[in-house]
Amino acid sequence: DEDMGEGASGQQTGSITSNPVTNLQLAGTPYESALLDLLGRLRDIGLWQELRALLAEVPVITVPGCTVLLQELVAAGGEAATAVLILAREIILARAPLRDPFVQLVLQACYDPDSSTRSKAVRLCCNQLAVLLEGALAPPIITAATDALHALLRPPKSAASDGTQQSEWTTSE
Repeated sequence: DEDMGEGASGQQTGSITSNPVTNLQLAGTPYESALLDLLGRLRDIGLWQELRALLAEVPVITVPGCTVLLQELVAAGGEAATAVLILAREIILARAPLRDPFVQLVLQACYDPDSSTRSKAVRLCCNQLAVLLEGALAPPIITAATDALHALLRPPKSAASDGTQQSEWTTSE
């Protein structure tokens, strides 16, 4: 996206650029309240693409405020989840300071109960993010996948028929 240059204060302005004002500096401020109110209204009337476009253009995305709202949209599934995952891709690629929370958002979506959302999130992680960023995101993606697979090897603890606790499986078994 095009950068519109510097504003009067010397700060960058424009589309999907990193802004010198950090997301944490604006957490809990009137800016964040107004942004979350706008996003909430767009969510309430189901304007997913408009919500995505707004977040793609705002000068600062506050964390955790915006990411919590986006997690709720992913959990809603359908078009909302798709719009959030597309937005996450755009943010991860264009706003390096926001990569970690948005990568975490995508990784959480990989475990969504909705198979469509889960599939889109997995494809985003494996086919696009790791490749587009030339492996920069491969370590956290691989770590998350490995942790998930290890968790599947450990069945939930349950009481044996004799009342004793069964031991958990280990990776060495």
